[in-house]
Amino acid sequence: GALGIFIGIFICQTGWGDIGPDILAPLKGDDMEAIRRIAEVVSPAAKESNRIAKVIVNEVNIAQGGESGSCNGGIIPSPLYKDTEKDWVTAVEKKATDGIPFFMDVMGCLFYQGFVDVPPDVEGPRDMQKAVAWWKKAAELNCGLAKYRYGICLETGNGVPRDIKRAVDLYREAGELGVPWGWNNLGGMYNYNGGRPRDIKKAMEYWAKAASMGVAR
Repeated sequence: GALGIFIGIFICQTGWGDIGPDILAPLKGDDMEAIRRIAEVVSPAAKESNRIAKVIVNEVNIAQGGESGSCNGGIIPSPLYKDTEKDWVTAVEKKATDGIPFFMDVMGCLFYQGFVDVPPDVEGPRDMQKAVAWWKKAAELNCGLAKYRYGICLETGNGVPRDIKRAVDLYREAGELGVPWGWNNLGGMYNYNGGRPRDIKKAMEYWAKAASMGVAR
C-alpha cells in the first residue's frame, strides 16, 4: 500500500539500496560454476545501474553465449553508487592482483571502458595498453574470456600489433574452454578469409558449435 511505496521511495532517496563492494571478497572465478555465482551475487547492484557490476555481469553473460558487446557497463551511473564506484574498482583490482583470471579480464574491460580513476559520472579515455595487458595476463592463465578478448585485439590490431594466426589460436582455445564466442569468431575468421584460405565448411562447423552453446546467429 501507501506505506510500501513511501518506504521504497525513501530507500531510493537515501541510498539504502547501495550494495557494497565487499560482496566481491569471497568470490572466485576458477570455473564456469564459480563465474555464474559471481553473476548471482553482483546482479542486484547491476540492476541498480552500478556500472562496475554491469561490466562484471556482461562478462558472465558473454561467457555463457549471451549477446557479445564491448565490455559495456553503460555510461549513465546510478546515484546510489556515486560515492562507492571507486571502491568497486579497487575491489575488482584486488581480486585481479590476487591472481583470479576472471577479475583480470574484468579489469581489462574497466580500462577499455574508461571507468578507472575517473568520477562516477564520467566515461574517461579508453586505455587500450592497460586493457590489453590485463587480457594478455589472464589469457596466459588460461582464462577463456580473456583469450576471446585478447584474440579480438590481435585480430583487429587494437592496442597490439595485428597477429591473425595467434588470434585464430586464441579463439579456438577460448571455445575449447567453454566460451561460445570463441567458436563464433573463429568461424568468422574462416568465413571472411582472415589471413587464411576461406573455408565455408569450417566456418559453418564453428558457428554450429557456437550456436549449440547459446550464441544466436
